[in-house]
Amino acid sequence: MRKVFLLHNPTSGRKSQRMREVIVAVAGTLRAAGAEVTVEATRHLGSAAAQVRELIPHGFDSVFVAGGDGTINDALQGMIPGEAALGVIPMGTGNVLAHDLGLPMNPLKAVECLLKWKPRRIAVGRMEFTRTQLGASGETDSRWFLSVAGVGGSAALMYDTLSTHKGGLGMAAYYLHMLKLAAFHDFPSFKVEYLDQHGNFVQRTAVEADAVRVGNFGGLMRRWAWGANLARHDAQLVIFPSSNRLHFVHYTLARILDTQWKTPGVEMVHTTQVRCTPIDSDTRLHAAADGEHLGGLPVKIEIVPNMLNLLMPVDAES
Repeated sequence: MRKVFLLHNPTSGRKSQRMREVIVAVAGTLRAAGAEVTVEATRHLGSAAAQVRELIPHGFDSVFVAGGDGTINDALQGMIPGEAALGVIPMGTGNVLAHDLGLPMNPLKAVECLLKWKPRRIAVGRMEFTRTQLGASGETDSRWFLSVAGVGGSAALMYDTLSTHKGGLGMAAYYLHMLKLAAFHDFPSFKVEYLDQHGNFVQRTAVEADAVRVGNFGGLMRRWAWGANLARHDAQLVIFPSSNRLHFVHYTLARILDTQWKTPGVEMVHTTQVRCTPIDSDTRLHAAADGEHLGGLPVKIEIVPNMLNLLMPVDAES
């Protein structure tokens, strides 16, 4: 680790003055370890990718991102393809990737861990989706992701939460909207096709499909998909075939209790390719990746091997 680009989101967290102090301390820790450090704040929402693309060609071998999962995901878009290693400093709301890596939630302690870790070349997910924003509706776009890409209820949760502004509630907003969705949301069906181990596409009907890459989400929902692992070159696909609310409750309770109870009808399979298409063209369905609402169907998800150097524990599971 010789030349580090330290990118931070000044809007992450609730105390901006405290954040500035933390960033100064983080940069000081990196410099004390012998690294040349350049510090920048994100310029605006969605600027991280462009900032990373601008700086990496100037000899930076590492990019440390201080912020939440959204900021990390945005920076990721500017790092692929490339050789620079990504270091995660948790300063957001959910910090899913940081939880999965086993990083302390204290930024300074997290940096101390990162200085001991080694870069590992991992697979990265890519979601191709249909844009639904005004002025771009119907256009196809794509996004890289690290943790999870989902269609159906989980994506509706992202859309619902963002549209009502989570504000100072933090993760509580997600849990409140999760309860609201479970009780009142109408989950429309769509078609899911996934590539099986024999190279054939298997078709299912679903109301929820999540391609999960991380084993630990942190918080109440820490084990959403047993068997998911960033060290693998695939995703653990979780398919809910029906809108039976008891199945959702059972599966969610099993995740909260951190057990491997099997929920009737819920299918879990490792795959590298997923396709989701609507059954009814008039039905609105949502797609999300790494906690960010992206658009709608049709959706294609693929896991692409050897796309990113990620700083991970030396003894990370293979």
